[in-house]
Amino acid sequence: MDNLKVTNVIIEDITVECELNTNNIPLQKISFDLEKKVFEPELKDFIIVCNRDKQPPNNYHTTVFKNGKILLSNIKRFEDIESIKNKVLGRMKQMGCDYKVTKTRVRESVVRYELKEKIESLRHIANSPKNCQYNKELDVMIYRSAERLKNAYCVLRDDRKDILVMGLENETQVREYRDIIENNIKINAKPLPNNAEKEVD
Repeated sequence: MDNLKVTNVIIEDITVECELNTNNIPLQKISFDLEKKVFEPELKDFIIVCNRDKQPPNNYHTTVFKNGKILLSNIKRFEDIESIKNKVLGRMKQMGCDYKVTKTRVRESVVRYELKEKIESLRHIANSPKNCQYNKELDVMIYRSAERLKNAYCVLRDDRKDILVMGLENETQVREYRDIIENNIKINAKPLPNNAEKEVD
């Protein structure tokens, strides 16, 4: 069996959820200040603001919910989360909406690990029933670490030189999952028989 070798790590997207110390954000006021048009509150209970700057870290998207929740998405580095959060709060404060964050969590993340060698076929992956299962409908192998980072999982695909990992929450976990990929996921020299694949329910 051979180990996979990671050559590069790219954070595709991080989405952060922030709860504020309010349950009633005046969306009509914020929308008018941001978009210079009247907001119709009966049509929706949130607004989405996309920055015109296309370069990280300023190309994030902000979704403001009337009930006091904010989603920050399209973030490319975990270390930028705090500064982006402060920028959004500062901008809202300028509009007369002075709030504080009471809770922050990484809601979603997608990290791409580029590999030195292509995974020719999923049937070459050493299949452990406990943490590596084949999804026939999606034609992917889903791997979950049984030892640590239980909220994260990776998706392996045929004929690809990368692995997608979802559910990581910080830079430390990104580094840890690189070790998991290189040390825990094994590649067989010969493909496994078809009956060795375990389908995900």
